Formats: sequence, structure tokens, C-alpha cells
Amino acid sequence: MDGTLAAAEPAEAAVTVARPPPAAAADTARHSGHGGGDDAGDIGPSFLAAATRMLADAPGAEGALASVARQSLPRLGAWCFVDLCEDGQMRRIAVIHPDPAREAEAAELLAGWPPLPGDGLGGAAAVRAACCEVLSPVGDEMLERVAGTPRNLELLRALETGSVMTVPLVARGEVLGAITYVTGRGEGAFAAGEPALAEDLAGRCAVAVDNGRLLARAGHAEAEAEAAQQRAEEANLTKSRFLATMSHELRTPLNAIGGYADLLESGVRGPLAEAQLADVRRIQVNRRHLLRLVESVLSYAGVSVERVDTGLRDVPLGDVLLEVDTIIAPLAVQKGIACRGLHADVASDLLVYADPQKLVQILVNLLANAVTFTPEGGRIDVSLHPGGSRVGIRVCDTGIGIAPEQLARIFEPFVQVDESLTRSVEGTGLGLAISRELAEAMGGDLSVESEPEKGATFTLTLGRGRV
Repeated sequence: MDGTLAAAEPAEAAVTVARPPPAAAADTARHSGHGGGDDAGDIGPSFLAAATRMLADAPGAEGALASVARQSLPRLGAWCFVDLCEDGQMRRIAVIHPDPAREAEAAELLAGWPPLPGDGLGGAAAVRAACCEVLSPVGDEMLERVAGTPRNLELLRALETGSVMTVPLVARGEVLGAITYVTGRGEGAFAAGEPALAEDLAGRCAVAVDNGRLLARAGHAEAEAEAAQQRAEEANLTKSRFLATMSHELRTPLNAIGGYADLLESGVRGPLAEAQLADVRRIQVNRRHLLRLVESVLSYAGVSVERVDTGLRDVPLGDVLLEVDTIIAPLAVQKGIACRGLHADVASDLLVYADPQKLVQILVNLLANAVTFTPEGGRIDVSLHPGGSRVGIRVCDTGIGIAPEQLARIFEPFVQVDESLTRSVEGTGLGLAISRELAEAMGGDLSVESEPEKGATFTLTLGRGRV
């Protein structure tokens, strides 16, 4: 990060940090005041490699950053401090001095010397400059301006402050903080190779901090998603339990209504006129219709509240289709609809791995829907499609079809093809929701293809039984 530094205060000299080529940097002798005459080229690669390992192995980015900054002393300065910026706020996470005798002073300075937006040193300066900034020398006037309190000024003087090099931590174009290295009084300026070494180290630290934040955000987002899913599941469970309770409570008076209607119809309370008898029969018809709706809600609530108990085994598909035919055929005949394929010869020897009762329930739901939404004179075709380890059972009708915007929601509970207040078809809209959940509980799937006015095709896919 090459850049010409603007002086923060008139008393300090501005220094242009010109990064030398790698070869030149390797040959540049370090200032003798910092490390006993070590050569920057000798310590650079090995030190950076060790720092990279430390950053990779540490469990927390902030702790690793402070540790790496400590390890860089006294190579890059007599002491240092580390600032981090997050959500627009700068905070000082470490003031480090390698001399154990000065640790108490460093800790006190950390506790009482927070970074301020107008500081001429540290993280605030790094955010403004976004490049390596060297001030040499830092006079007492600058220390008085940045100290904030008389006690901090005493500590800064005690730790000794000669020249200052602030190196920003930059990742993905954003300044995440800074490491500020300070030479001791009388040690002179930083050697030519030191800014380049410090910037290389800061770049690695910035990547570690950025990765740590990304992981933390991802973990937070995942935790929020899991919490939201749990809340949704709990709300759904509460709803299903309410529906189950409500349905049970409704079924009791409906059964009582049916019992008393039976008494009236049988003449136990005395003979009824023809008109009265017709009214009682209408009561029974509407009671049975309402009871079917209640049973649908109970069935859906039972599937939602508890795991579906399936007795999976190899089931002869021909037997299942014959049972379904006895239920559906009268409905189709009554409406003048041709229902074909329930006696398919291919079904006689075909086995599916399923619960026979639940398979019958799914097929009855699909075929009853087909009869309901297919006009008089229409057609329903049932076809079987064995392939490999799976068997597809396809129910096609020539009914009103399903609009594209409804296809994505058709398997959701309480969704109906016609949701208008004037719809001619009654029901709860639970049959397909129950059918898909039963299919998935048996290791299968239920899908649909449809266009308006061109009918619908529902495909139930199940595992194939052993031959």
C-alpha cells in the first residue's frame, strides 16, 4: 500500500512510504535500534510463515491478532497497540509491550485509552489514510493531543514513544483496523524494509479477521434460520393440535345430531309426515357432509402432529386398485365419467413397497378429486409405469385443470383449485396435503402437471416390491 502521508500535526514530519522491490527489501538492513542488527530479509519469510500458521490455528481471530502482534515485537517496534473497526465503531483490543516489567502499564493504558475518531494515531488514522502511515518523530505535543487524560500521557511517556508506524488491516477493500508500532525514544525511524514487512503481516492478519467475521455471520445466520424454523414448526404444531381438539369437539355434537335424527326417522317418537321425513333426511345428509369435513381436518392434524406410522410391506398393486374401484366407481358412474385403468392387467403381478391402507387412502383422494373437478362426460385414466426400483401410478383427468400460480401451492393444507366465495365444490382442501405427506412417509413422492382447461395429471411414485 504505497502512499504519501499527510502530516497529522505540524510538529511531526510526513514520511512517504515507498515499498522497495522484494529483492531490495530482502537486502535492506534493519535499524540497529530494534533487533540487535538482525536483517529484515533473514527474519521476514520465516516470521511471516510462523505468523500465518498462528493465524490459521487460533480459534479466535482477535486473540490470534494480538498474539501475532506480540510476536512481531521487537522486530517491528518497541511496543504496539491494535485497533479493530466493526459496524463503524473503533475499539482498542490490545496494548502490547514485550517487557514483562511494562505489562501493567500497557494493561492500564488499554483500559483507559479508547480510540477516538479524530486521533492522529492508530485505527482512526488508518481509516482516513487507508495506507501505511509513518510519523517520525512523534513529539510531546502530539502525545498530549492523543492521550486524552493526564494519566494516559504519563503512561505513553513511560512506555516511550519515538516514531510511529500505523499499518491498516485491509480485506476486500475495507479497513478492518490497524496495528500501530512504536519505536522507543532515541531509536530513530523505521528501517527501509520494515513498512513492507509490516504491511505483509497486516494483510495476513486482515484476511484472518475477515474470515473470522464471515464465519461468525454465517453461524449467526444459520442459528437465526434454525430458530425461525423451530418457531414455525412450533406454530404449525400448535395449529394442528388446535385443529385436532376442535374437530374432536365438533364430532361429538354431530354424532348426537345423527342419533336423534335416526330416532325421528325410525318413528320412535311417533310417525312423521312425508315432509317432516324429508327434512330429517336432509339433516342427515348435511350432518354426514359436515362429519366428512371434520374427519378430513382430524386426519390432517394427526399427520401433522405425529409421525405417520406406516406398516410398509410388499403390496400387490392389483388388489389395491380393485379396492379403490369399489369406492370410486359409483361416484364416477353417478356423474357420467368414464374411469379406466383400475383393472389393468399389468397390476396383477406388480408389487409396491407401501402401507396398503395408506396407499388406498392416497388413490381414493386423487380419484375423488378427479371425479369432483371433471365435468359430466369426462374421462379419468389410471396408468402404471414400473421402472427400475420405482413404480409410478399416474391419475389423469380431463377436468378443469390447475392455474400455474396454484400449482406451487396445491399440496399446501387448505388450498383449493377454486378459492372464490362462490365456488361450487365444497371441501377443506386437505386431501392433497395429506396424500403427499403419506407418500413421503412411505419413501415416495406425489407430483402434479396441469394446465387450465386441459385436465391434471397426478403421479404417485413408490418403491417397487421384491419380485
